Amino acid sequence: MDERTRVLAVKELLDKAYEECFPYLPPVRLDISITTACDGNCAYCWHQVKSGSRLTFDIIRPVIDSLVARKPPKLNITGGEPTIWPEFEKLVGYARDSGIKSILLCTNGRRLADIGFAERIAALGITGINISVDTLDADKFKALRGYEIAEIRQAIANCIAVKKKYPDLYIALCSVISKQVTPEELLEVKEFCGRHGLGYFAQTFYRTSYPLINKKFSLSREEKEFYHRRLVWLRDRVGEAVKRTVNPFTDGNRAKCYKGITTVKLSSDGKVSFCWNSRPVGNILKDHFNDIWVSRQAKKVREYIRDKKCNCGFDCDVFESLELLD
Repeated sequence: MDERTRVLAVKELLDKAYEECFPYLPPVRLDISITTACDGNCAYCWHQVKSGSRLTFDIIRPVIDSLVARKPPKLNITGGEPTIWPEFEKLVGYARDSGIKSILLCTNGRRLADIGFAERIAALGITGINISVDTLDADKFKALRGYEIAEIRQAIANCIAVKKKYPDLYIALCSVISKQVTPEELLEVKEFCGRHGLGYFAQTFYRTSYPLINKKFSLSREEKEFYHRRLVWLRDRVGEAVKRTVNPFTDGNRAKCYKGITTVKLSSDGKVSFCWNSRPVGNILKDHFNDIWVSRQAKKVREYIRDKKCNCGFDCDVFESLELLD
């Protein structure tokens, strides 16, 4: 089967799954928000109440087994701060041994200041590390994150050193665009990444359930326009990243979101969703994942997405639907 024929066959089945709101294709990404606990104190965190996690390795393992049985997904581990979850290393090793080849860690980076820990998780199977850095100004960094930037500079140095042994390890710094950082500070982080061979990613502050935090960090329409004018270096990159015309499964518009087919979001309280903005479709603390994925509630949320009742501004399903070709 040539590439065009294969793309058309997958697209036909993907569209059938989308229209009928049934998962004929396997999910290709598993995102686990493994805990709300954290060893930092970010001023704009979604989880100002850090209740920890109801998940254990034994609770997560059947989910991984179910997904891998159909097709090993990409795994993204986040939090809270995932590296302080007690069974973090056990989970990473199990995922790798189960056949998952892409394991991304989203972290504040503090534990990576320990070179032994950084080496250990790379050996266990971590293939990508995203470290949160909004500014290189030491005082502002501490005000935003609650700890010293010296820790993160050491963590970055350790990751770069580990990459020499594991050259396929992807390392990136991630910034949150808010009214508390300037375009010049973001550019400084980006240029730092360029000098050290790191990836860079920036996203706009996403509103929390805390009005005072939203007021302090959210950009007004006028402020967003100001940032867009100043962040010319970022604008084209973002525009290309979310351009649906480069995806063979889309029609160059936002007409379809395939998250209900391609993506599993697992929260620290056991809830299963398609994206962090969608309603839960079940809870693995009560039901088996396979039953949840084909449940009536899952179908209802897929219908909600299909009928365009969402107000999501993301294009993240573009990337995930492409994984169906791997």
